[in-house]
Order: sequence, then structure tokens, then C-alpha cells
Amino acid sequence: MKTAIVGAGLAGLAAAVELEARGEDFVLLEGADRVGGVVGTLSMDGYLLETGPRTVPSSAPTLRRLVDAAGLSEALLSASPAASRRYIWSGDRLHVAPMSPGALLGSSLLSWSGRLRVLRDLFLPSGGTSEETVAEFVTRRFGAEANRRLADPLCAGVFGASPEKLGVDAFARLSVIEAEHGSILRGLARMAKERKRAGHPPHTLVSFEGGLQQLTDRLGTRFAPQTQLNSEVRSLADIDAEQVIIATSSSAAAALLEDSCPEAAALLSSIRRAPMAVVALGFSQDAVEHRLDGFGLLCCSDSPLPAADPVLGVLFSSSIFPGRAPNGRVLLEVMIGGARCPEALASSDDELTERARAACEIALGARGTPEFSHVTRWAPVLPQYERSHAVRVDRLRSILSEQGRVVLAGNYLEGVGVESAALSGVVAAQSFR
Repeated sequence: MKTAIVGAGLAGLAAAVELEARGEDFVLLEGADRVGGVVGTLSMDGYLLETGPRTVPSSAPTLRRLVDAAGLSEALLSASPAASRRYIWSGDRLHVAPMSPGALLGSSLLSWSGRLRVLRDLFLPSGGTSEETVAEFVTRRFGAEANRRLADPLCAGVFGASPEKLGVDAFARLSVIEAEHGSILRGLARMAKERKRAGHPPHTLVSFEGGLQQLTDRLGTRFAPQTQLNSEVRSLADIDAEQVIIATSSSAAAALLEDSCPEAAALLSSIRRAPMAVVALGFSQDAVEHRLDGFGLLCCSDSPLPAADPVLGVLFSSSIFPGRAPNGRVLLEVMIGGARCPEALASSDDELTERARAACEIALGARGTPEFSHVTRWAPVLPQYERSHAVRVDRLRSILSEQGRVVLAGNYLEGVGVESAALSGVVAAQSFR
């Protein structure tokens, strides 16, 4: 076989789509009994739960290519317009998260002095280094209050982490905007204006009536002849192929490379990952005071929810897409753990469920006992982009390029989102041209 793809998650499936388009032979080697990796959907008691990623950006070109390959373009389901609204829990109450520079300056999240400090970004010169943390970058550009009220909950939602622990590579686009425009606010405003002038539609989120697993299942059917499920690969020596795409987690990739390339394995092992639990709760719509008119809420780490901390955030899942809860019911999904509090996952399912229920009561006015609950646990799964992450990734690729047989793909490289993971698979496949 010319190419072996180890791992049939989004990155591996995207690599398969690319290789198929070029007419090249390949095999997908997957250790589980299905394709999809962390993408998973459960249907229980009338509720539809995503156990992994929940949405796809409508403007994501790589994922749209996968949708086309799966023949699901006509089955795309757009999120509710209200899903563009986000909330942040800070100072014992909810605030609407600012989603534009103008909204930022008028946000109740920041004091007047904090808003004035944000405006200094318009006059500050470019600076900083690749060694900065997210906290250092945001504080330098916008001030300490913006770091606590904006960067902190954002890092919780994306990485389950704090801005003090993540390197600026975690949000590499910010460094690019600073380099190109000087001011972040000015750069964002110009980009929005250019997008509008070009006639691009507003950014929206999409999924499918049957959840995101509908996409990976369809691709699994398409590539069934080339796929070997329940096929655990322990070493590169087990793979009889000219070239190999390792599309697994960083820890699994490290194990595969331990014998043949110990330096690369050591670098991969140095990428920390954080665990996560998601507690799904179903309530009667009448039992929740909040209108749930948004995507969800994120919590500032200095504003804990009494009797419910540590909670990273709550998704208003039944408000994002229709069909996620029975009529007259709502589905809320509470994120717990992450790098902020990995020890939270030592709690029992009952303890996590009670913590999630208390969070929904305090933040959203959810009364009584939920009529439905389900706990999804992920062992260390969220890559942590710490200081100099890009330098580490560049070194990894340099080491492996000298061998010429192995390339990497996965969400631990250049972005944890589903689009970045899929793109890494395409880039890996293209590197063998």
C-alpha cells in the first residue's frame, strides 16, 4: 500500500478525501470499532447529544469539502440566529459577550476605566514575542481587566484553560492581526468591512439533523473498502506502506514513534492534554427562568458559581439547533474540568450531575430536578498550546521531514477546532506530492 492513515477521526478522514481525489491508494487503520474519533452523537429519551464537537462553521472550506464528499450538502442544518449571542458569567451575574469592537466598548463586562484602557490598543505599537502567554498579550494590548473578563472565559471555552497557561500561539490570528494592522481593534474593523464589501454572508454555524456523527458515519461508509476497524497499531514497524500519516492524538503519535524517532516522540509527549466532562441535563422549558436566547455561557475564573464551581460553561444546546430536545423541554450541557480543574473528573457521575444542576440553577434559574441527565467523560483530550507551541510543532515537522516517510495530522498542531483538525489532514496528504 502506498499510504497508510493511522486514525480515522476528522483529520484522518480529511486526508482520505484528499488522497482519493488524487486517485492514490490508501488504507485507514482505526483502533476503535467506528470512524469519527471524538465526533459522536447519542439519541436518548428524545434528546440528541453531541459527545464531542457540536458545530461546523459554515465558512469552513475544508469541512465543507468533507460535507460535499459525504453527499450531505443538502442536509446541512443552520443554527438559530440567536446562537450568535454568547453570555459571560462575571461578578455574580450574566453579561452579553461583546462580539465586535463597538460592542466591546459598550459592554457591561468592563468598567469605564477598563473600556478606556481597551481604546489604547488603537495607539500602541506592535510588540511582544512568540514567547508571550495569552494573558501577557491581551494585557499588553487591552489591559488586565480585559484579560480577566474576556480572555479568561474564552480560554475556558476553547481549551478548558487559563490565559496565563496558554501561549499566544493558541490564538495565532491575534499575532497576525497585530503584525499586519498594528491595532487589533483597527484590524478587526477593517477585516469586517472588507468582508462586507466582498459580499460574504455572515458567519453561521451548521450541523445535521442527526448530529455531526452523521457526517463521519457517511464518510465511513464511503471509505469502508479502505478501512480496517479495531486495528490497533503499536509501532511504525507494524505498517507496511511507503508513507504514513499519523492522524491520532499526540500521545498515541508519541507511542508510535518511540522506537523509530525518539526525539519526535519526546516532543509529542511534552504537549499536555486536559480532561473534560460534559453533563447533559434535560429540563421542562417552564422550569428555566432564562430565555436561553444564545449559544451558551462561559465563566470567568474569578467569579465562581457558588456550590457549583468549577464549571467552565454551559451550552444552550436546544437553542442552537432544533430537534435537540423533546417539545416543551430544553437541553443544557455543562462543561466541567479542563486544565483549570482536572481533579474534578475524580468525582462520581452523581456528584458531577449535582454540580451541573447547581450551576444551571444559579446562572439560569433552572428549578427542580432535571428529568434527564447523562455524563460524558473524556480522558486527557484537549491539547494545551503552551508557550512556544509553534516552535515545538516546527521542530517536530523538521525532524520527521528528514525521514521522509511520516507526517502528522491532528488538533494538537495548529488549532483545536474541527476545521483546523480537518485541514491538518489535507496538509499531511498534500505533503507527499
